Amino acid sequence: MIDPHLLATAMDQSSEAVIITDRRGRIEYVNAAFGHMMGIAPEDLMDQPIHEYEPRMAGEGWRRSFLDCVARRGKPWREEIREKGWQTGEGIRVVDYSTTPVRVDGRITHFVTIKRDISSRRNLEQQLQQAQKMEVVGALAGGIAHNFNNMLAALNGNVYLLNSMLDGEWDAAKARAKLDAMNGVIMRAAEHIRGLLSFARKGRMDVKVFPLAPLVKETLKLAASGVPEAIRLETDVPADDDLLVNSDAAQLQQALLNLINNAVDALEDVEQALIRVEVAAVDRAGKRHACITVTDNGCGMPQHLLTKVCDPYFTTKQPGKGTGLGLAMVSGMADQCKGMFSIESLKGKGTTVRLCLPLEKHEQLSSSDMPAMAEAVTGRGACVLWVDDDDDVRETGAEALRSAGFHVLTAVDGQDALNVFLERRGEIHAAVMDVIMPEMGGVKAARRMNEVRPSLPIILMSGYDSSGEAQTACDEGICEGVISKPVQPGQLAAMLQSLIHD
Repeated sequence: MIDPHLLATAMDQSSEAVIITDRRGRIEYVNAAFGHMMGIAPEDLMDQPIHEYEPRMAGEGWRRSFLDCVARRGKPWREEIREKGWQTGEGIRVVDYSTTPVRVDGRITHFVTIKRDISSRRNLEQQLQQAQKMEVVGALAGGIAHNFNNMLAALNGNVYLLNSMLDGEWDAAKARAKLDAMNGVIMRAAEHIRGLLSFARKGRMDVKVFPLAPLVKETLKLAASGVPEAIRLETDVPADDDLLVNSDAAQLQQALLNLINNAVDALEDVEQALIRVEVAAVDRAGKRHACITVTDNGCGMPQHLLTKVCDPYFTTKQPGKGTGLGLAMVSGMADQCKGMFSIESLKGKGTTVRLCLPLEKHEQLSSSDMPAMAEAVTGRGACVLWVDDDDDVRETGAEALRSAGFHVLTAVDGQDALNVFLERRGEIHAAVMDVIMPEMGGVKAARRMNEVRPSLPIILMSGYDSSGEAQTACDEGICEGVISKPVQPGQLAAMLQSLIHD
């Protein structure tokens, strides 16, 4: 039998906070670590209600869930939460709780709770996950540069041909074809940029309902630049947008890139190397799912490793080549989204990985989605305030709207826009503003305008809104939507026409 004094000493010197409460939730014991974590002397906590120091425990919903798990079923309760530290200067910390019932003669008499501050571990995991992202980006960098140089070459060639037409015989049909080709190249470049920004973004999970097929197609374009020419990449992705999932688009994109990158590594020195990516609706566990399947005919894995490949930091790659976080991240994301993740592999035959997410019901998409281009857009002389600090963007955008029949006023930043608006508020029917500008940004200017005239339609545009404040303003009803640069003038004109004249 262990010495009670030794046990008490060990508990007090533990780095993990330990609390023992009776059935009523009154504290009968806390160790020194809990007192330090709470900033209160342990002796001052005796016989106090635990919920006074752990406010979340006072909630009725929490109590019902806890009692059902611990008291009725006799199982340990475990959760991970974010809370503000009690000590002066402490910020938000991540805490892991586990509570176990204590039974005497079959009856629950007490509860033992262990509280661990796992903030450092979570921060390290985020840093390692970001490092893993950068590993993938590094593998893609050469291919991305190759793609952008090809796009620039296509633009440069079409500009040369258009200049040649001006000096020689003019053919309007051929000129329009060249311009359409240039516009297509620009839109492809914009898709690459959006994919990279979405992939590289840091921060908390941004879970939304969105169509899966377009995201997979965009990711495949990004991934294709990193797949060697010796590997054939086959895809089978539905053309429609019927497969809606509820997930974090950036994390899902990273997950797919990880799977493709793993397949590329598995195909080293394989003849007739093949990667196949499929998206389909399937039945899993009695519910419809959207399933992404990535198959390769590479080296495969022995069966005894399949139970380990999703463990953090476990890797079959050569030292320095992998972080061991790729499959762990994919598996974790599937769990968070209530989906399923599976791996089938045979040594020397290849590997099949499936990521399945529950299908969501169709609902109206974001208000920032622009309407389709109308066959004939006419501004009917409506006055639009166009605001951008970039001279080329401002002038070409204003000229494009004027060609569609709008009367356009311009401003060089948010403060200039506010001055123009206050001076000519009676004339202006709508405003289009860049988000990031000197002096005053577009969001702040939009809020000021909304205070003066709440009915004014305002559209915000941005190359990349890292803070998310533009979307927040739209959610609050300050503006009609956020559109990404490069802006399609025809679609913007159609959107303005709808907002002003409907």
